[in-house]
Amino acid sequence: MSLTASDRPRFWRALGDTAKVYNHALDDDRREHYWRALQDLDIQQVEAACEAAEKRAGTGNCRFFPLPGTIRALTSESTSIQRASVTAMTQAALKQGDVYCLGCDDTGWAPTIDGRVVSLLEAVKRNARHVRPCSCRASNHIYAAKKAREPKIGQSGGDRY
Repeated sequence: MSLTASDRPRFWRALGDTAKVYNHALDDDRREHYWRALQDLDIQQVEAACEAAEKRAGTGNCRFFPLPGTIRALTSESTSIQRASVTAMTQAALKQGDVYCLGCDDTGWAPTIDGRVVSLLEAVKRNARHVRPCSCRASNHIYAAKKAREPKIGQSGGDRY
């Protein structure tokens, strides 16, 4: 996704807050250049990169107000940090037995009765025998980690059952 016209206020605020930390004046022309240079990013990436630049003000490649290339580099860095954070949370949750989705208990399959998704408790009470893919599959990091650990069909993974 990329920046849209509705993102302009948030973009100006993120850039303006960063400029304050660096004691840097931003005129309309310069802000417009930053807008065009970072147009392909989404607003969350820009905000995260500006926040990272504020935290590093005066050090390394953030000695001076960051150029668009520096903001772009901080964007990819903050994305990899977020990815590592999700991975760490997933590993901790798998060890502790935490559950992300109460609808499927992180199996990826939601129980149904008469074609309607029901809670696990109701499924047990009413002896549900049908399931369908749970809506959490796209966002459930615990399900994804479990799925990645399963042997693929045709691979030897030993007897699982």
